[in-house]
Amino acid sequence: MNSIIQVPFWGRATIIFTCFLVISVTCKKSFVNNSEESSSQGLRGPRDMEYIETELEHRQRVFFLAGPHKTSSSSIQLNLYEWIRLGQSNQLSELFSWPAPSDNFLDAGCDEDEHLETKMFYPWIEAIKGQKGQTRGCFRNKYHSPEEARKVYSDKFYSSWVTDKKSLVIATEAMDFISSERRPHSEKILDGMIDDMPWNRNRNRNLHESEEEGFSESDITAVITFRTPRSSHLVSLWHQCCMDDMSFYEYLTIHLNVVLDPIRSIDSLKLTQIFSKRGLKVDLIDLSGVSAEGYDVSNVVACDVLGAECTSVQVLADIVVEDEPAVANVKPHKAENFNVTDWQIDRIDEAIRTYDCNFLPLLEDENIRILYGHDLNIIFSECEQRHERLRSRDELVDRIIEIALDSSSEVDVDDDLNDVQLSL
Repeated sequence: MNSIIQVPFWGRATIIFTCFLVISVTCKKSFVNNSEESSSQGLRGPRDMEYIETELEHRQRVFFLAGPHKTSSSSIQLNLYEWIRLGQSNQLSELFSWPAPSDNFLDAGCDEDEHLETKMFYPWIEAIKGQKGQTRGCFRNKYHSPEEARKVYSDKFYSSWVTDKKSLVIATEAMDFISSERRPHSEKILDGMIDDMPWNRNRNRNLHESEEEGFSESDITAVITFRTPRSSHLVSLWHQCCMDDMSFYEYLTIHLNVVLDPIRSIDSLKLTQIFSKRGLKVDLIDLSGVSAEGYDVSNVVACDVLGAECTSVQVLADIVVEDEPAVANVKPHKAENFNVTDWQIDRIDEAIRTYDCNFLPLLEDENIRILYGHDLNIIFSECEQRHERLRSRDELVDRIIEIALDSSSEVDVDDDLNDVQLSL
């Protein structure tokens, strides 16, 4: 007769606890190796373990690299395009697709230029918005309706997803129009983006059950970058739109007063909130923390977001080119055009940081992961001590204009600031 070994209760509890401890340590080690090699990555949401497990299983996902404008978006687009589409990283090109329908654009008569591939997804957002006359919308504006253009994109997304079995990397700063408070139908842009995803193809065409059943918006990760100093982001928006036509003072006192939703692109936190409320996962990258570690943000996207194998200093391990990642769209300004004082710049920076405090609840959002939290952590930690409250973008714009019009300071602008090339 087989004997049965009786294990006392405390022994059974010890065995269970030991097994649990081994499993926990193993999971934690996997998590650290894949996502926390740097101690400065900052606040991380409760979804981290699920996220890492998903990445290790190589489950297909869609990644929206959403900018916003003037937060290294052009550099990220150029580098990810080269690593994925041009095959400069074997691991990225094997698992991911840059699903840009550039051949359709060329066949339709568009000119090939340096922006054709890296800015290819901008016309997709324009088509969803139903707008006409945009310079990057050559294909749609000259040859096809917005509906036809969207089909070109959705067909490419579908073939990359279903035929090639790859995850999708879709990058355009035009996605920041989702957070517009004044433009019509801005809330419908995100709905249109999700409708064009591969798993919605059959549903949208009133066909039978989709072969991609089981995927949803929870399989999308939006990647958003947060830039500081906050005032430097505003300066770069002036660079982008109109520094050749007006001074920075005129931009603050005239342009902000007459343009529809003029500071939408500095509002990375509201963009984060909108994506999360729609059910998407969000990776919010604090550029100040990336810089503090000496890392490149494009490599951070590849390593920490896409899950590529990287070196200890967050560089792609299998990169086939020795050059540093590209830095694109750098625009300096002339000293005589930057006619505001340091005192005013500091006050504008404080006003924007005060507005950012409206988004303190993002720290508790299970859909959001904050990477390399640095200045953002400081901003949030100071919120309770702030006496002023700026509850809306309109209030923030009014406050910025008020500061620009205040001539009570006699302090001259630091000449060194005028020499800085505020890029991104």
